[in-house]
Amino acid sequence: MPITNFRQFQAFRVSLQTAAQLCELHHLAAPTSIRRLGRGEVNAVFDLTLEDSQCIILKVGVRDQGVEKLQREQALVHRFQQTGELPVPQWTKVALTPNMLPHPHMFMEKIGGRDGDTLWANLDEGQRRQVLRNCGATLHTLHQAALSETVRPHFAPPPTPAQWAQELTEAFQGALANLRSQSWIGQGPMKTFASVWDEYCGVLAHPFEAAILHGDFQLHNLRLDSSTLAVAGLLDWDNACLGPGFTDARDFELNLFLTNPKLALPFWEGYGKALTQDEHVRLKLTMLNRALQLFVAYQGPMDNYNVAAIEKLARSIAQ
Repeated sequence: MPITNFRQFQAFRVSLQTAAQLCELHHLAAPTSIRRLGRGEVNAVFDLTLEDSQCIILKVGVRDQGVEKLQREQALVHRFQQTGELPVPQWTKVALTPNMLPHPHMFMEKIGGRDGDTLWANLDEGQRRQVLRNCGATLHTLHQAALSETVRPHFAPPPTPAQWAQELTEAFQGALANLRSQSWIGQGPMKTFASVWDEYCGVLAHPFEAAILHGDFQLHNLRLDSSTLAVAGLLDWDNACLGPGFTDARDFELNLFLTNPKLALPFWEGYGKALTQDEHVRLKLTMLNRALQLFVAYQGPMDNYNVAAIEKLARSIAQ
């Protein structure tokens, strides 16, 4: 059964003994250590060191028994392994049915390089601009990739603009309802969020060319080469879907560019596209929806932005 309580999810652990049994099941060397990584809102992610000195990752679908998501991730990783278009783990091993764990899980290679968030904190301005160019270029490569015949069955058909707009609007309205019941955000910001969405959500139904979206493209899902600052690995494909490519920059915009807009320039230079005004509005609406979803999940502000920052974002849509 999935663990729906967030605190229980945060407390979830896999013992070294259970990890050893899982490794044996997948014909891997026995682990000498296991530690849970701090990030993750749906999956519990663990870093293991094996007796043969190999370092690997274990991802457990604790909150969402997302068998389909794991299958889609495995298919995407295999596709990019074959083409070499994007840096992904070179192997994965998936268990979709319960065994020693009552949750679906995946083992994968731990890609070299540094965690993007960790490396970012120690970079100077010029290095950060280079990282952003490289991240933008990586995202562009993903959005230019075609669905292969082996990957296509794991995706729903591309949404029409009207379907995409309806899905986002339903998610936004659900987040508003949850925030009202949590009642930690004042009435002023809540009215701003609702009125801006009502006035501008129609642009979400404007035509777009569907691309493969990563769905959670942000620094902590990237491994970076500490010497060249190149993207060494793109991780965590749980939220991959089809939609307007430019909206995949949502989390970079929220976490980095919202407080420092100048950082957006090298990212979009790397991406190779200047957004139209219409696309800017659609991107900001997806940012607003994402921020509210996270406010609901964490029942409070995020490290990189608070309610005032998101209210300012909402007001900027109308300018």
